[in-house]
Formats: sequence, structure tokens, C-alpha cells
Amino acid sequence: MDECPHYLVDQNDVCLDCGQPGNEDSVPLSPEEQGLIQKLPGAVPMIMVPVPFKADIPGIVRLADLTIEQYEYELERQRDPDTDEPRIQVIGGFMYRPRWTDIWNQLIAKSYMGAVMLGYRQPLKRWNAFVKESLQMALLRQSQQQ
Repeated sequence: MDECPHYLVDQNDVCLDCGQPGNEDSVPLSPEEQGLIQKLPGAVPMIMVPVPFKADIPGIVRLADLTIEQYEYELERQRDPDTDEPRIQVIGGFMYRPRWTDIWNQLIAKSYMGAVMLGYRQPLKRWNAFVKESLQMALLRQSQQQ
């Protein structure tokens, strides 16, 4: 039978797998790992390893900008020239005038799926707020240029 490596020990340095006294020298730690060890009172020593963040941040920002451009395109395409409201659509035999917020929410939902694929970890509500903040900044830049 293989010898137990005593990886899991309790506060008294007793192995949780086999019940034998644990040997602290059995698993040598590098100097970097020694700084990551945290002993909690009355708990098993834990190695705190940071999880790498692998999101494409520039890609997420570009996606937010593309969402804004798509919304501006939809504003022009869907606008009724007579009333400045969205065009009336016939859906299932019924006449329907979508609201601007419906059009916005459809665009946000589509772009959110792309943001998640790029590594965005926040909920849809936060993505909506992020894109709205980007829209406000774009409008501010546009007004300053004029």
C-alpha cells in the first residue's frame, strides 16, 4: 500500500486521511507559497492561491462601444419620421409599436452574451449600467467636439 503523503492535517498536525502525525517536511513549499499560507485558529491550514483573471478587457470595452453604435443605428432605422417614435410593426397579425427601452434591452441581451464569452463576470444588470455609462461618455465627448 502507498504511504500517505499527509496533505490534509488538522490544527494538531494529525493527518485527516490516516490519523498519523503529519510531517511538515513531507511537502516542501517554495518561498512564494510560504507567503500564501494562512493559518486560521482552530482550522486546517489553507493555501490561498489567487485565481488568475483572464478577461479580454479591451475587447469588452470595444464590445460596449459597438453596442452603442448598434443602438444609434437602430435609432435611425426604427425611427418613424413623423412622430420620432419607433416604427409600427406587424407581429402575428397585430400592430405593435415597440418602446425604445425594448430595443435597448434586446441589444444589451445580445451583447451581454458576447461579453461573457470575453470573460465578463458581472450580471446583466451591471453590463446594462456599464454600457449606459459608456453611452453617456460618448455623448459627452460628442458635445465637447461640437
